[in-house]
Amino acid sequence: MIYIIDRFVEKHLHVLANVNFIRLLEISYPQEQKKIFLESEHLLLVRKYFSANEKNLEFVPQNFGKFAGSKLGQVYRVINRLFSDLFFFWKLFLNADSKKDWFFIAHIYPLSLIIFNLLKLIFPKMKIVLAIHGEVEYIFNSKNLYQKFIGNLYKYSFRIPVKNTQYLFLTKVSEKIILEAGLLQKNQIISIELPTYGKNHVVEKKYQVNKSVMRVGHIGSAGVRKNTQCLFSLAEKLASEIENNSIKVELIGTIEDNLASHLNTYVIDYVNSQLNVPLDRNIFDQNVQSLDYVLFFYDKDDFILRSSAAFFDAINFEIPIIALKTSFFSNIFSSYGSLGYLCDDIDEMKEKIIYLQKHQGSRELEEIYCLFKASIKEFKQAISIENVAKDFKLQLT
Repeated sequence: MIYIIDRFVEKHLHVLANVNFIRLLEISYPQEQKKIFLESEHLLLVRKYFSANEKNLEFVPQNFGKFAGSKLGQVYRVINRLFSDLFFFWKLFLNADSKKDWFFIAHIYPLSLIIFNLLKLIFPKMKIVLAIHGEVEYIFNSKNLYQKFIGNLYKYSFRIPVKNTQYLFLTKVSEKIILEAGLLQKNQIISIELPTYGKNHVVEKKYQVNKSVMRVGHIGSAGVRKNTQCLFSLAEKLASEIENNSIKVELIGTIEDNLASHLNTYVIDYVNSQLNVPLDRNIFDQNVQSLDYVLFFYDKDDFILRSSAAFFDAINFEIPIIALKTSFFSNIFSSYGSLGYLCDDIDEMKEKIIYLQKHQGSRELEEIYCLFKASIKEFKQAISIENVAKDFKLQLT
């Protein structure tokens, strides 16, 4: 029996990530029975991706409770979650067979991580794979006291000498960073590139850059946490090209409220500039496919230990990227070839876009574009769920 557990995510968040975690384990261990514990509303969304004929999947709904939004309510929520997680895992460990059963923890409440690892000391024979998500980056890049606290929490949790436990990181560059920082040993780490799209999109036609208007854009949820304010700054710098209709700068996705003061008329969006309004997936897919380049503005210390759903959407639709240079993108480019252009700053990005627009249709740029597409196809094949499953199983001890 494989126990697949998410004790953190609720409702619509990270649905495709959990879908692909389950698919990963289905491919790796097709004969094993799997018992999947998810928050009840989240479970319904995940379950839609699996047929009723998959008899070896048993879904078990969980209720994390609802609490008041006051400070007292939040404190009670934290305390309740800690004790709830403690008793949940204690009960499961007591009833599991350490010789036959093992646990895949898709997500755990960060504050519960230390409690989980301390509990694991009592059950040293229980085999665990624990997926690590974005909060771990606070070890290296904390911007406030809360983030610093969470970063230290991860750091101290990693120091607890648990046996038969491996930490799953969702970027390949993670392993190098964690090892160089001395946080874990190599045999404690599994690193994979797990795509976050629901199905593989087949590109049926040979793609060419738009000849009349070049379309570039940010995709996915947009907020300060992704530096998306830079999109509006970039659009201002491209004002003359936008006004003469040679370049379109677009935002395809939800606009978070922290971008309210940055909005301007140079950027086209598909939610009428409304804040926190979800974009219909069909509209999202249709417009992403029409882009010539996808833009990324991640900070150099962001998305080094976590995956980016927007990046995988660009890969799935085979759209080359223009991004600010980060270790995440540099690592991908060095492993699979250039998937687009990397820039040092917004000004270089502006100049690159203007150059590409002015020279679109040239033989040299068309050849480079085709090379980008070939590299993207290679990377897309490398991260097919079947190949990722092989990679995962090889690293599992």
